[in-house]
Amino acid sequence: MDAMTLANLDLYLVGLALFATAAVGVWRIATGPTTLDRMVGFDSVAITASGLVLVFSAATASNDFIEFVFILAALGFLTTVAYFYYLMQLSKDDPNFDPESRP
Repeated sequence: MDAMTLANLDLYLVGLALFATAAVGVWRIATGPTTLDRMVGFDSVAITASGLVLVFSAATASNDFIEFVFILAALGFLTTVAYFYYLMQLSKDDPNFDPESRP
């Protein structure tokens, strides 16, 4: 096996592992008993999607997707921060208040 074939095999295996990780994250979003579990699943999917785009960028030898990865990672982080900020603003009288989902 030459080095190029080995590199392609490595990218294929990394992509497969990232798809499996994304599937676990989607499963956590769908079945998470609390909203915190769903947010962990969302965070996992956002980070995994960034990794998949980077693997695709490496496989195609293109630098065009790097900006997209930065935007995707920033949106995932900001969504998590905004959601936890929303949770911290809920009062105990609010009908959406769930003490188990409070950090």
